[in-house]
Amino acid sequence: MAALRDKILAANDVESELVEIPEWGVSVEVRSMSLAMRERIGQMASEAEEARKSGANVDPAFSASVVIATAFDPETGEALFTADDIAALNNKNAAAVGKLSEVGARLSGLTDEAKVEAGKD
Repeated sequence: MAALRDKILAANDVESELVEIPEWGVSVEVRSMSLAMRERIGQMASEAEEARKSGANVDPAFSASVVIATAFDPETGEALFTADDIAALNNKNAAAVGKLSEVGARLSGLTDEAKVEAGKD
């Protein structure tokens, strides 16, 4: 059993795609999230929904959060954005941010489409 555990924990299971963003004239590497990051983003969305239900005017910035968690420089491998960039990303072209967010969400199993695809195996 230890050998199987070791094999699982040593597996490089990060998926990635190079995404062209013509609006910005760049290509961005989008990677799947870790489970911890996916859970944190889910918790942020849940907290924002609860705040909205109680009357607060909250923008959960879900798309920007997904981009922050999944967008990397394809040349250096470094994360492109931090949590401090949410407001700036929210002011960028919605199609460009949406494209990165959609790929990040799909690679991380956050979309219904990804859940259906995962069930095929």
